[in-house]
Amino acid sequence: MCGENSMRRINIALDGHSSCGKSTIAKRLASQLGYTYVDTGAMYRGVTLWSLREGLWSDGQPCEEAISQRVAQEVTLAFEAKADGQHLLLNGEDVEREIRGMEVSNHVSPISTIASVRKYLVAIQQSWVSAGGVVMDGRDIGTVVMPHAELKFFVTATPEVRAARRVAELRNRGDEVSYEEVLQNVEARDRIDSTRAIDPLRRADDAILLDNSALSLEEQQQLVWEVAMRVIRGNSSGELSVEIDEGSGFCFGVIHAISKAEAELKLQRPLYSLGDIVHNSEEVARLSREGLHAVGYDQLPSLKGERVLFRAHGEAPKIYEEARKQGIEVIDATCPVVLTLQKRIRTKYLEGLEEGQQIVIFGKRGHAEVNGLVGQTDGTAIVVQSVEEARELIDPSRAVALFSQTTMDQNQFEALHTALREWVHEGVKVEWYDTICRQVSNRVPEITQFAKEKDWVYFIAGAHSSNGKVLYQTALRANLNTHFITSPDEITTPLPSWVHTVGICGATSTPRWQMEAVKQKIEEQASTSQPHDK
Repeated sequence: MCGENSMRRINIALDGHSSCGKSTIAKRLASQLGYTYVDTGAMYRGVTLWSLREGLWSDGQPCEEAISQRVAQEVTLAFEAKADGQHLLLNGEDVEREIRGMEVSNHVSPISTIASVRKYLVAIQQSWVSAGGVVMDGRDIGTVVMPHAELKFFVTATPEVRAARRVAELRNRGDEVSYEEVLQNVEARDRIDSTRAIDPLRRADDAILLDNSALSLEEQQQLVWEVAMRVIRGNSSGELSVEIDEGSGFCFGVIHAISKAEAELKLQRPLYSLGDIVHNSEEVARLSREGLHAVGYDQLPSLKGERVLFRAHGEAPKIYEEARKQGIEVIDATCPVVLTLQKRIRTKYLEGLEEGQQIVIFGKRGHAEVNGLVGQTDGTAIVVQSVEEARELIDPSRAVALFSQTTMDQNQFEALHTALREWVHEGVKVEWYDTICRQVSNRVPEITQFAKEKDWVYFIAGAHSSNGKVLYQTALRANLNTHFITSPDEITTPLPSWVHTVGICGATSTPRWQMEAVKQKIEEQASTSQPHDK
């Protein structure tokens, strides 16, 4: 165990939706740590199986009064380690296989809403945690059973992903089930668990969210293990180290645009920006105080003869034409990388008109840069954000030229290209142009490494920053204790006492001064506040 057993023993709670894999994560984590694993879901399934065997159901509903009178006297539950894992014993009988079947799955949620059942099982569960070293999963572990657990997770995934995983599990056991039946069961259990009057499923305020929809079992297990080890080791020195990621902050395109704006503002003449110069409200506010005023496209006719800055995202040809008609002096701050991409799309569009080639742009629909790119095709380009969207919108019998918004995820772009080549009709040409900005894509491995090295990470970016969303997800995949903020003012609670190292990073639209303000807020808070125990 690499010395883990000599460290302090904590209690770990995992709550979450049905079929999200939390039991698998909990079992593995307990095994890695040498802790006791308690599957509370299996306990409710055991009571459900007992009630079905005893005929304590009527018209599809449990007979609550009879169950309440008998459960504590007639039901004894225990766990036993077997070669293939932990098995539930119901009154001494191994019922592990039976409690995992669809009949029990379809009846367990109503049983879990019965107050007497919950009281009986919660009392058993709480009796096991006083010595520490317990990993327990269920629906209300972090909120009811172990509210003072040193570490809490809330595990989830989309209903569709959970249903697919459950189908695979049941079919591997030899059970014949349909995806539709299992999805219906998953969604019904979500409704019941989240709306029940007694101890409904909810995320504890201090629980770490683990959405494993797109994570492999190995990836999520590694993330959970790393957080657990950080908490167990704690911060014996009591010192706090706060570091700003040197690679985070404005990219060249944003620096180019803001430098142009600041230079023009020195001329002491009115200056307008067509839309926010950068997707960061605090930087926009700073420049507004300097005299840069953001305007919308509908305001161009009222700006005859004025100076208007076209931001780094770039604009469509028709916007340049409108500005020319109004006699507007354009201060063009389009990012050189975006400008090159616009020209490539325009050229490809004109070349492919006769053969009916489809220009496809992988990007965020409505994003300023994407609007400018679509404008190069006179509005005909197809914008997609996923493989599923591409299959809905693209004609597989016509040639495709695939481009990307400069700030999109590289791996997703490559996956889209691969999927399109496999999906179009045989002989149909798919041309792929890797147009993601290298300064942006290189941030992915850099920010991954930075986040992995820290106990706690604050990622600061504008709420509407496309690049911010991509890089935040990157950091989160490296460290589950990554927290998205748009302002230092959003840091309102002291850090847990086990935190020793804090990292601050941001998007290509995040100014350095904003990250410095976050660092100052953390250090001031640490000097005046008592840290949380958890």
